[in-house]
Amino acid sequence: IRKGIQSGGTPRVDLTPLSGLIDSAAAAAKLSAHAQDHYSQAEYAGASTDFVAAAKLQPDRGRLFASAGLSMLQHGDYEFAMKYFNLAVERSSPQDPLPYIGLAETECHRKRWENADVDYSLAIYIDPKSLEARMSQAECLKLRGNWTGEEALLKDMLKIAPDNPEVLNGYGYELTMHNERLPEALSMVQRAVTASPTNGNYLDSLAWTQFKLGQVAQSMQTIQAASHSMPKNPAILEHYGDIALANHDPTSASAAWSALLKIATDPEQKTRVHAKLAKLGTARAAP
Repeated sequence: IRKGIQSGGTPRVDLTPLSGLIDSAAAAAKLSAHAQDHYSQAEYAGASTDFVAAAKLQPDRGRLFASAGLSMLQHGDYEFAMKYFNLAVERSSPQDPLPYIGLAETECHRKRWENADVDYSLAIYIDPKSLEARMSQAECLKLRGNWTGEEALLKDMLKIAPDNPEVLNGYGYELTMHNERLPEALSMVQRAVTASPTNGNYLDSLAWTQFKLGQVAQSMQTIQAASHSMPKNPAILEHYGDIALANHDPTSASAAWSALLKIATDPEQKTRVHAKLAKLGTARAAP
């Protein structure tokens, strides 16, 4: 362009490369949107496929590689998750903690605790106020069976962001799972649901807390709403079965657990649900 202006002529510019970049960006954005929809519905295989395709179109966007890694992690593909998180480290901004959070989560699931601690330290060093890093670290402490450490971290997050629905839901749900301070847990998850009324995870937490408090009829209504929001979420399907059975509906319980077994990737959950179905079958066969 500069040479054309200096020579007094009308510059000719080939915009074909720019057009190609725009087309690639648009296609990547569309794939990423589809992937996020899959992820929100716990359809992690579909999410990882779309995120990988988007990353190929925009290989300089590290976040796409990290998102692909998170989807693979949720699907139980730890080796591929590590590969994509490492690619994300190479291609992301140095100020983005997400690739290190993903690496730490993967190491947690592989029970490589020291490696996970290093990666979490890096993520928090990059962003000292990152709730995402702390929430992930709390999940890691949960996997280790360290409730004391997990609750301390949840309390810290609540101080940083007292109205954050994800923090309220996470803390409230963990209190429920430990059968501690259930009225306080109920208040927390109710606040989370108020902030995001159609969030399936929050509704699931509310249903389970209501169930633990003996509010069986209310919990059935809530878990139905959660299932409507996220019909392929294994945790919701397991809770649906438990609550339906308590509501004297073994048919719905069996249907929910059977649907779970078609999509579950967690071996411990599958074993647990197989046992529930076997017990249910024995009870129904009894005279």
